[in-house]
Amino acid sequence: MLNGPLWRGTEVPAVNLHATASGLARFYAGLLGGGQLDGVRLLAPDTVAELTGIQYEGPDLLLERPTRWTLGMQYEPDGSWGMGGIGGSCAYADPVRGYALAYATSRLAGFDRVDELVDVLHDCL
Repeated sequence: MLNGPLWRGTEVPAVNLHATASGLARFYAGLLGGGQLDGVRLLAPDTVAELTGIQYEGPDLLLERPTRWTLGMQYEPDGSWGMGGIGGSCAYADPVRGYALAYATSRLAGFDRVDELVDVLHDCL
């Protein structure tokens, strides 16, 4: 059902973005670049600052934990911001370490696979 035409044709902003891992990583790389990617200005720096700045901090009733939100992304304690997706997909930027990462899966599972990739990446950095 999650990969069927009805799901793909429906707009549910919180849960059904359809993208590739490379496309998501490039999006976050553009945000890290202050709105510029491959020499092309896509967003003004003040727009990026507004998009990635904390808009809400407090309890999240759905997640049942304290959280910080930007405009559509979670802001993590380590300074990274991004979003996890259904089935264990994830994309985010880490401005402290200077990288963007995206992992998209076609199988529903938890986030353990992306967590392992991030651990290996951080070990390499």
